Amino acid sequence: MVCRSVHGSSSSHFEWNLAVNTTAVQTHVNCIKPTSFMMTNLTSSDFVSSATFSPSCNASLSLNRNDGFDQFSVTAALTCAPSYQDQNFQPVIFWYYHLSDNGDALGTAVFCQPSIAIFVVTTTMDLNDGSMGDCTILEPFEQVTL
Repeated sequence: MVCRSVHGSSSSHFEWNLAVNTTAVQTHVNCIKPTSFMMTNLTSSDFVSSATFSPSCNASLSLNRNDGFDQFSVTAALTCAPSYQDQNFQPVIFWYYHLSDNGDALGTAVFCQPSIAIFVVTTTMDLNDGSMGDCTILEPFEQVTL
């Protein structure tokens, strides 16, 4: 639907807007920092990073100093997901490690449980300048079977 409006009673300026119903994707990253984080030395080169995000959501990662000054890893957050959930859709933990110049092992972890949803929405576009207007969710998208 294309809408036209006139500003002011004596103005000749027209605004052209396009209003459409369409589908939209809504995403949420859902990342949180740990409530506790600890690095434990096992040997002169091996240590374990441990992170707790809630009483039932915790994980650990074994690292070796000889693998580099900066290390990054991602693991499935197995204790944080329902047991029936496919591993491809489980939350993950991002691990970060840095060996400082004075030899201290530093690190942290971040728990992320992203979500995605599809909705039927209505939105507008200003045809004068190409800007998008607000997007209003009408209803959840339901798969159509042909």
